[in-house]
Amino acid sequence: MKKRISFSLIALFATILMQAQCYPVDVAKLEAAYQALTKNPNALKRQQDFFNAFPSTWMEYILTYRYPYPRRKNDETMYYDALKHVEALKNLTLIPDSIYCEKLVDLAVGGKWDAEAASHLKILLFRTMENRRDAMFK
Repeated sequence: MKKRISFSLIALFATILMQAQCYPVDVAKLEAAYQALTKNPNALKRQQDFFNAFPSTWMEYILTYRYPYPRRKNDETMYYDALKHVEALKNLTLIPDSIYCEKLVDLAVGGKWDAEAASHLKILLFRTMENRRDAMFK
């Protein structure tokens, strides 16, 4: 009986942990920051808010913009927003190069280059490497 209860508790705990990892990024905050940025793209505060709301690691990025599998009933909005969010990230001109490039490197670590959201980020990384080479190497 104790083994059953222990196993049930472990299974329940594991399920809760997996559900908590569904969206590691506050997507409502990310989308609000994006909307604010589009209204005033040259405001430092708006750029910082979007930059801070954008995923910081590969796992956060790929879970935020993951492919919407037909059998899952997950929201597809973020999948289709990946391109516009990466384009907005590309156009952040008021974020210091050192901070900007560090975030891009952190995003790329552990990445698996695939289609869609991953490829949008890959293109941004290549362009940044071409245009901000010194900052990327630092």
